[in-house]
Amino acid sequence: MLHARRALALIGVLLCVACGSGDADKHPSEVLLRFLEAMDRSLQHEAALKEAFALLDDAAQKELRARAERASSLASRSFSPWEMIAQGRFRMRFAPLDHADLRTTIEGDRATVHVKDEDGRTAAVPLVREHGHWRVQLALPTLAQSAPRAP
Repeated sequence: MLHARRALALIGVLLCVACGSGDADKHPSEVLLRFLEAMDRSLQHEAALKEAFALLDDAAQKELRARAERASSLASRSFSPWEMIAQGRFRMRFAPLDHADLRTTIEGDRATVHVKDEDGRTAAVPLVREHGHWRVQLALPTLAQSAPRAP
């Protein structure tokens, strides 16, 4: 009987966690906060880069996959796409205050989260709804655009 109760409690917890994580994808500001938090954690925990990668839009993920393939072909090891996100190099120009200072504008499948810092400066972060979830749009030049040109 005790094992059955524990099993039911564990199932209940797992269902709550599963349902809760999907709800966070339903609002752009929550996705942006999760992305920023994952990037901050990536300084100590490299696995957080995979979480940040999952919150990026399809175009950014495609470009990071292409970069990983190219890096893998040039190196003696295989790279994952999230390893192409430079740890510690991603930083906003300022630290956002808190959740209350985020203002979101949604127009169809596009959103902009306006972030404010303690000095009153703001940044506008674009997001897009893809496959039913909000994703951060990270502008990355394609390899063709960023590769050095031959003389």
